Amino acid sequence: WWIAILGALAVFAFAGPLMRLAIAAVFGRQVADQALAKQPDTIHLEPAPPDAWHDPDNARQVSDAIRALGFEAAGTFTIPELPGVTLALLAHPSARLYAAIYQHPRAGAWFEFFRRNNDGTGATFTTLPPNGLSDRPGHPVVRAPGSDPRALFDRATSPRNTTGDPEPANALGSIHVFESGYAEAMAWRKQNGVARAEVMRVAGARAA
Repeated sequence: WWIAILGALAVFAFAGPLMRLAIAAVFGRQVADQALAKQPDTIHLEPAPPDAWHDPDNARQVSDAIRALGFEAAGTFTIPELPGVTLALLAHPSARLYAAIYQHPRAGAWFEFFRRNNDGTGATFTTLPPNGLSDRPGHPVVRAPGSDPRALFDRATSPRNTTGDPEPANALGSIHVFESGYAEAMAWRKQNGVARAEVMRVAGARAA
C-alpha cells in the first residue's frame, strides 16, 4: 500500500540533494510527521474519465499483460483525496490476488500485486523502487523494480511467498479492499509516525 505514504514524501521533492539530507538530519522527524498529518485518513475511488492516464498506451499494455495472467478488470479510478492519482484494479479469484496499476504525479507509473489474509495480514509485490520507509508489521513488501507482470506474478504466487490464509479476491469487492487497506495502512503510519532513521533513508534515496 505504498500509495498511502507517497504524499508524505513530497516534503523532499523540491529541495536539492544536500538540502534534503540537511533537512532530514535536523528537522526530519518533525517535518515528516507534519507532512504525514496532512494526508487523508480515508480515500474513495471514483470512476476515471477516459483521459485520466498520462500514458494510456503503457497503462493498456500493462493491463493486457496482467489480464493475460487470469485477472479480471475491476475498473479504472481516480481518488479525489489524492489529486493526480489514477489507478486500475484487477482481481484473480483462483490465485486470491489483486493487481493495481498506478499513475502518481511524483512517483510516476508502476504496478503491483497484493493479497489480504483472513487474519488481517497481507503482502505486496511491487515494481515501485524502495523509498526508505520500513514495512508495516505483518505486511511485507517485495520490491522488484523493472519486473514484467509475469515475473512479478510468479514471485507473488510462489509457495515461499504464499503465507497465511488469503481472503477471496474478486473484481466486485476490489474497491472496498483497496479503500479499507489504505485506511488501515494510514492509521498505522500515523499512529507510529516516521522514525528519524526512516527519514534519513528517504532523503538519501531521493538524493541518489
